[in-house]
Amino acid sequence: LTESSRRQRAILDNVPDTMWVKDVQGRYTAVNEAFCRLFDRPMREVEGKTVAAFIPVEDVAAVAAQESEAILARRPFSAERKLAVAGGLRSLETTVSPVFDADGTLIGITGIARDVTDRRRAEAQQRRAQQLESLGMLAGGIAHDFNNLLMGVLVNAELARDDLPPG
Repeated sequence: LTESSRRQRAILDNVPDTMWVKDVQGRYTAVNEAFCRLFDRPMREVEGKTVAAFIPVEDVAAVAAQESEAILARRPFSAERKLAVAGGLRSLETTVSPVFDADGTLIGITGIARDVTDRRRAEAQQRRAQQLESLGMLAGGIAHDFNNLLMGVLVNAELARDDLPPG
């Protein structure tokens, strides 16, 4: 049993994504090291607490809604949301799954969250770069068309000047 517990702990702690297990009252019964790093809390301060101890009160309802959706559907439910954590506002892809016993009674919830903040920032920067590139092409096209019109004006002005008497 001890060896099995150590192996389970090693597996949990080597997963780079945030993982947790909650009981039916919503208290954490197990979390991994990534969870502790995300919320900047030691494991002993996490287990036995609810999510309200780690996130702003306005985010608690969104977490509860996701968990309720999974429980009602009796299957995993995924969502992406921004969450204020120890490192600031982070974008997390979160999947929660209800856990049922052999009789179909809810005995807890498991969850996993992947921090996609850096990916979302990179995607936003790429979109901005594409927008700027498109804007540059548009501006170049307008400048080219304007130059074509201006050339006609300049040629006609040159011809008109040639027809004028000196002085």
